[in-house]
Parts: sequence; C-alpha cells; structure tokens
Amino acid sequence: MAEWTKDQIIARIRGEAQKQGVDPDLAVSVATQESYLNPNARGDNGNSLGLFQLQPAAAIDVGVNPRFRHEPDVNIYGGVAFLKQKLTQAKGNVAEALRRYNGGGDPNYVQNVLRFFKPGVAEASGRPPAGTYT
Repeated sequence: MAEWTKDQIIARIRGEAQKQGVDPDLAVSVATQESYLNPNARGDNGNSLGLFQLQPAAAIDVGVNPRFRHEPDVNIYGGVAFLKQKLTQAKGNVAEALRRYNGGGDPNYVQNVLRFFKPGVAEASGRPPAGTYT
C-alpha cells in the first residue's frame, strides 16, 4: 500500500492486535502515543522507526528483521508483538507493560498512553490530522 489513511492504519493495528490476542484499543493507544499514527515517524534518537517506534533490538526480540521495521505492516506486526511480550512479562499489568515498552525513557509515558486507552479516544484524538501519509 503506497499511501495509508488514518482509518486504514487503525484497522490494520486493530486486526493485528486481535490476531495476537492484544487489546486493540491498547495497541492503537500505544501507536498513537509513539507516532501520532504516522507510519513514517522517526524518533529523536534515529533508531526508533514507524508507527510503534520499533528499535532494532525490540524488532529482533520479536523475530522481525530490523532492516524492514520501517515498513508499516512489518512495524505493526512487530509493535504489537513487542507490546504482547511486555504484557506477558508484566503478567497482564498494563501500566507495568507500558513502562517496559517505553524502557523508562519518559516518566509520563504510561499516563499519556492511558489517556487514549478508551474505545474511540485514540482515533478521535486529532493526532495526527486525518489524511494520508506517504
């Protein structure tokens, strides 16, 4: 897919989350916080890429070739798998899983994700503006 609309991004994230047994609202909330649902997002450190801001080590941890983590479908698969891994490690404790996902870099990360973690909130957040990303 050359261009992704916000609705297509959300649908792909939700579908992958359901396949992997992760709450779709939580997965969309994490991607919203990480990239504002921009598949071309690049983190400040230059190592974090895509919707879920996957770093090379995280990609490898979940069986994703880090050279392809910038591709939206690969990033969605890897991001949801990494979130699932953190939820498993945290024994289902969402706040702890989010702290682990973030690696402790942002003290407000858990609070920021949780404010989107209600059905429809991440989609209606206004971040990013509706449109397409290339």
